[in-house]
Amino acid sequence: MNEHNRKLLSLDELAPELELKRAQGKRVAYCHGVFDILHPGHIAHLEQAKELGDILVVTITPDQYVNKGPGRPVFNQKLRMNTIAALSIVDYVALNQWPTSVETIDMLKPNYYVKGSEYAESDLTGNIVLEENAVKSVNGQIKFTDGQVFSSSSLANRYFETYSPEVEAYLSDFRSRHSADEVIAGLESLANARVLVVGEAILDEYFYCQPLAKSPREFIIATKYQNQEVFGGGSIAIANHLSGICEKVTLIACIGPSDSDLDSVQSKLRPNVEFHALRTPDRPTVTKRRYLDPNFLTKMFEVQYLDDSPLTGDAEEELSTAVSREAKDHDILLVSDFGHGMITKRIRSDITSSDIFLSVNTQTNSANYGFKLI
Repeated sequence: MNEHNRKLLSLDELAPELELKRAQGKRVAYCHGVFDILHPGHIAHLEQAKELGDILVVTITPDQYVNKGPGRPVFNQKLRMNTIAALSIVDYVALNQWPTSVETIDMLKPNYYVKGSEYAESDLTGNIVLEENAVKSVNGQIKFTDGQVFSSSSLANRYFETYSPEVEAYLSDFRSRHSADEVIAGLESLANARVLVVGEAILDEYFYCQPLAKSPREFIIATKYQNQEVFGGGSIAIANHLSGICEKVTLIACIGPSDSDLDSVQSKLRPNVEFHALRTPDRPTVTKRRYLDPNFLTKMFEVQYLDDSPLTGDAEEELSTAVSREAKDHDILLVSDFGHGMITKRIRSDITSSDIFLSVNTQTNSANYGFKLI
């Protein structure tokens, strides 16, 4: 076992090890963080932490709790732990089990819990107060290091490409013209806006199946079912996102003959979304079922339940009436057209002839063969 691996312990192994060190009169300094892209600020922070104690312990935030945007963490938890363990000033490294270090502080009982200088001024997460209370409860102290503040998020956003070049260029231009405060103020100004969402409701089903092997009798791959999840996609997801900004959101969408589909869609909607379901007995609720390998979350194949033919007859008439009626009582009309037949030529005419502010979301998908429907 090399020196780095000797430093890597589980929390259950680390707690008694530190208890032994404290019994020997050693002082334990403890740091916790993501440590995604190790930079000079991290090194200075850890060096100052080591000066406070005889033993320096670092815990790493697990991958599933790193909420720093798309493409993060850049490096997975194993690589991040090995990188920290490679530093000579660090004595022990462990993977945290929780989103914050509150429970870990109670478990490890450090003499000093050490945070960067930026946390002494403000903490958007609000966790620093909870962590300070936790360290005091084990007779420890919270300490703040000083020095220049670097940001792993800024480095990752600038030097690690998450989006396509076109999107990166758009975001860079947008940031140059609008501040974060301006964007937030714009979103807050929509709080009283009444938004009408019209578009295809989609049930996204994920079936997790363990690949076994090729069937001995047929040319197919056999899989073993493990579990499944269902999410609200399409106009359901759009309505839910808007409901976090606007107090009043109304959704008009078509639902097939299955009552269980109706119950499923209603269960996915947030409380402040008013749902007008148009039942279509001759066409199913758009459902996209993906079969995934649970170990790597790779999609093996997909089955889609849908009827892409244009809405006709009573269903189209009912939708036209509902859109015309609801548009009069709303400020914004957002249409989500995924190309599955709901937004017919007549419905497009009804929508564009209205005086309401109109926004359209349309996109290619595996069922519309790559055509830009708009």
